[in-house]
Amino acid sequence: MAAGAHSHLQSSGQLRLPSAAEPLLSVGPGRGALLVWAWLGMFVVWIALSLANGPRPWLAIAAAGLPMTGIYALLSLSAEYLSRLFPLRSGRFLAPLLYQFDAAIALAFFWVLLAHGLRFVLTPLGLAAPLLSETAVLFIAGVLFYLVVAAAFHTAQAISRAAEAQSQASEARLAAREAELRALRSQVNPHFLFNCLHSISALTALDPARAREMCIHLAELFRLTLQTGQRELVAVADEIAVVRAYLAVERFRFGARLCVEEAIDPATLSCAIPALLLQPLVENAIKHGIAGLTRSGLLRMTAQLADGVLQLEITNDFDPESPAPERNGVGLPQVRRRLATHYGASGRLDCAADGSRFVARMQLPAISFQEG
Repeated sequence: MAAGAHSHLQSSGQLRLPSAAEPLLSVGPGRGALLVWAWLGMFVVWIALSLANGPRPWLAIAAAGLPMTGIYALLSLSAEYLSRLFPLRSGRFLAPLLYQFDAAIALAFFWVLLAHGLRFVLTPLGLAAPLLSETAVLFIAGVLFYLVVAAAFHTAQAISRAAEAQSQASEARLAAREAELRALRSQVNPHFLFNCLHSISALTALDPARAREMCIHLAELFRLTLQTGQRELVAVADEIAVVRAYLAVERFRFGARLCVEEAIDPATLSCAIPALLLQPLVENAIKHGIAGLTRSGLLRMTAQLADGVLQLEITNDFDPESPAPERNGVGLPQVRRRLATHYGASGRLDCAADGSRFVARMQLPAISFQEG
């Protein structure tokens, strides 16, 4: 049996031998409590079997039962060793059951020998309980009791493996979520900076002095972007500061064609949102809305609270008769993915055109920046 078990372990890379720090019959705090319960359970069974054929002297029952049940309860802890050595898994039931059944027979046989030895010692003292001579009863009771203990250990092992698998799955989902967030955030700065530099390039040929002034505003924008981009969550006030800096840069390119209005509820300024979440919406409003107008266009930024929900809205004018722009940008899809990653179904972005006005409306849980 031992050789077969050893070869079985060597052929399976999934099974773990108990370490040297976990000997077969070691009794720690947890095992100590288990030993006490097993001992009490066996002693109750011993009393029931002893009284099955009529009243017996309690002293004789205790003198024989306490050592018998105590020793066997301690030996039954070996079921834990086998349950860890040969766990019950899908498609692998026969071998673990055979190992436990063999152990049950071996320990029950030892228990019978112990009973006869104890009877030899207690008989001259007049304390030998009649049960000590019941070989068949003792053997069957020993087998059954060991198998009950083994079943308890296998059940505990299964519960432990299920909890560990659930914990690993949760950790994997969390790691995937964090990796996706890092990937999404890494897309914000390059895309954003490329468009800003393109604006400066266009202005340099027309008005170098204004291009230099624009660089000063762009430096401030970079500073704010770097500050907020290093954090996962920022206050709405910080996010709006970045948007204002971005719009200040864009005004150099569009001049009077870009009109900006704000309707910001002061209660929203302390709410937490993912960093650099509004800027792609504002950039989209300018690129696909204001830039296509031959007249001045309005860009309106709104933030308000309603029933514990933070609502952020970017509205812009656009020319409905202009050719539809190519939809190969990353702005709106990226915002939707970041909302879904952060908030699941609680975060959403809705976009719709109403005549010559385009509305991008975000809704997400209102959480204070201190909590976030």
